[in-house]
Amino acid sequence: VQKAVGVLSQIKCQNMHYIFGNHDETMESEEVKRFFKSMQDYKEIRIPDKSCVQGYQMICLFHYPILEWNRGHRGAWMLHGHCHGNLKYPEGLKNCRIADVGVDCWDYYPVSYEQLKAKFKDCEDIKH
Repeated sequence: VQKAVGVLSQIKCQNMHYIFGNHDETMESEEVKRFFKSMQDYKEIRIPDKSCVQGYQMICLFHYPILEWNRGHRGAWMLHGHCHGNLKYPEGLKNCRIADVGVDCWDYYPVSYEQLKAKFKDCEDIKH
C-alpha cells in the first residue's frame, strides 16, 4: 500500500478514475482511494471535445477487452488493459476504436487523449 501511495502522490492529475483489474487487492485501502475521483469495474466517461459532433468523446473503460461496447456503433471508444499488448483483435474490430492502454503498450508511459484521438482518426464504428 505504501508503495502505491508513493507513486500516486507524484501524479499531477485531478480526475483519476480507477478501473479494477484482476490483481488489485491493495487498491481498495482508504489510503489509496483518496487519490481517485471514482473506483469501479466499468466506467463510461465523456471528454469535452468541440471537434466531436455531440461536443464530447464518449469512452468506455473496462479492465478486460470487450467485443461490443455502449455507443461503439456511434464513435465511442473502448479502452482496456489486461492483455499487455498480446491480444490480436478479431477481424471485425481491427479498424475500430478499441485500444489496450496498459503502460506496457505505450513505452511505460500513460497514453494521452491526443494520442488516442490520432490513433482512432480513421477508424470505423462497430458494425452490428
